[in-house]
Amino acid sequence: MTKDDDQNMTLAENLQRIRAAKGWSRKKLADEAGLTEGAITKIEHGSDPKAVSIKRLVIALGCTADELLFAENEIDADDQFKVMLSEIKKLPSDDKEFLKEMLRSGLMYCQTKYLREI
Repeated sequence: MTKDDDQNMTLAENLQRIRAAKGWSRKKLADEAGLTEGAITKIEHGSDPKAVSIKRLVIALGCTADELLFAENEIDADDQFKVMLSEIKKLPSDDKEFLKEMLRSGLMYCQTKYLREI
């Protein structure tokens, strides 16, 4: 099995898992993503979809491209933060401010929790 085959199987497995977690049939996902049921079946059996299909799946499923494309152990937290930060840079200023406050609150929570433990 080639590296591309491994990546396609990860996509296939993740797509099946995420779709099942939503309780969606292939038909429902196809309708939501604007794809055919046959296209969903092919992807779930390991075919290599076009980028536009992946974008449609991400939007329909409400997941990230990382969740769809990578195995759980394939991308670490630092890499995930890098991806998120690159996406945040593209947002309008008010959205950036909102996320900054959310992150600040989360950090304060973690720091307080840590201080209670020592």
